[in-house]
Amino acid sequence: MDPAGMTVVAALRARGTDEAALTQAIATAEAGGRTVRTVLIDDQIVTEYELAAAIAGFYGLDVADLGSLTVDPAAMSLLTLPLARRHQMVPISTTPTTVTVALADPGNVIALDDIRAATGLTVRPVVVTDSDLMRLLDRYTRSSTDLGEAAAEMADADDDTEELATDDDAPVVRYVSSLLERAITARGSDVHVEPGPNEVRVRLRIDGVLHEIDTVPRQIQSALLSRLKIMSGLDITERRVP
Repeated sequence: MDPAGMTVVAALRARGTDEAALTQAIATAEAGGRTVRTVLIDDQIVTEYELAAAIAGFYGLDVADLGSLTVDPAAMSLLTLPLARRHQMVPISTTPTTVTVALADPGNVIALDDIRAATGLTVRPVVVTDSDLMRLLDRYTRSSTDLGEAAAEMADADDDTEELATDDDAPVVRYVSSLLERAITARGSDVHVEPGPNEVRVRLRIDGVLHEIDTVPRQIQSALLSRLKIMSGLDITERRVP
């Protein structure tokens, strides 16, 4: 059983869930190649909310349902959609020093550290059900389309890369400004922009450790690099010099 499954079982045991039911769920999960979490819900041993409450109690955190949450769009803008999806966490509110994130697995400490690095804020986790988390991510997807639209436009037409890198209202220009603000807030020493075959990874070095804070569509790579060159006073027509 994986560590996440062990945590789920320990959390439910602490709340007095029937031991025989837990033992049967573990056996069913191992036999069927499913997670203990999935078996517990699918076999109606516990409800999604009961499971979320048990996990929250195990970690000493609050549990919330989607109907009681007020999601602040300004908080959602602190974290890009790819990073939110990768870590399965959605920012829902913020103060000058903290960001509250909704999640289903508070045991993912590496993800929480990456969120802290990406936002430069203290992270306050709130546990929600898997279904509520998926609804939040779907809402986030609908509100996080700027770079996706820019990538689609560049793929469909011969857009002027220089214009996309100089227009103050262009998504790429806004993104670079936001990226640098995040790096400064988090006291990062380096920003690494690493092109890949399908996407561009963005990593931030904080206290000597590289944290992946974002991935962006491969199609905007040229505009992204041109914007950084313009800000650095480099020749954007020269492509062979590092």
